[in-house]
Amino acid sequence: MREPTFRRSRFRQQRLIRLGIVAVLLLGAITLVANLVGGGGAPGPGGEEIAQVSFRTKAIARTDAGGFEGPRTVPRGRVAQEEDAIREMLNAWYQQTFVDPAVFTVSTSPGDGVSFPPASALALFTEEARTDVVADVDSLTLGAERTGFARVDPTRARATIAIFFEGGDKPMLATASVVFEATASPAGAGEYPVTVSQHADLHFERSGNGWLISYYQARQKQDSDVPASPSGGPGGGS
Repeated sequence: MREPTFRRSRFRQQRLIRLGIVAVLLLGAITLVANLVGGGGAPGPGGEEIAQVSFRTKAIARTDAGGFEGPRTVPRGRVAQEEDAIREMLNAWYQQTFVDPAVFTVSTSPGDGVSFPPASALALFTEEARTDVVADVDSLTLGAERTGFARVDPTRARATIAIFFEGGDKPMLATASVVFEATASPAGAGEYPVTVSQHADLHFERSGNGWLISYYQARQKQDSDVPASPSGGPGGGS
């Protein structure tokens, strides 16, 4: 017996409604994932998103075979595991000391209980190295003028990492040659952005299942991005 036309039409309509609901739910899920993966950091004081540091790294492995200069014999997955750990340390340090104004512009007046660098950042260093970091904090951070910047946007963050393994797969030491560049926006109205460039050499030692920075050398420069005058000289003049 032939099914009435009106019932077929109603079933088609219900199917379309169900498909529409599924499409809406799927779109919402995709949007949520995109926000989680591609979104910026937490909003800053003015409601804008804080930029996020994301280092690009390249790691090489050395073993004690041949005085650490022999061919790589460490499985790539083992090297990548240690590379990831060191990359996370670099991202954490530069985020807190170069990029996030909520951290590097905190008040450090005597008795206010606030310190810079924060304890979470200093925890990346050995106890011996922390004393040097606190005494020479400007060379490893955005510098003495950090409280005058409202925003910092990284433009380059790269590191070449060498990991030294003992006995084939036991990590012992590591080094990182770091290049970090950013554009810093002053808090004062009408002030020109500043280009920040820092080069650092870091040495890591094994601590439990992780790493700590035991030694560093760093140099930094900052240049104001003053536009050239029509005459070709900075700031005008004849």
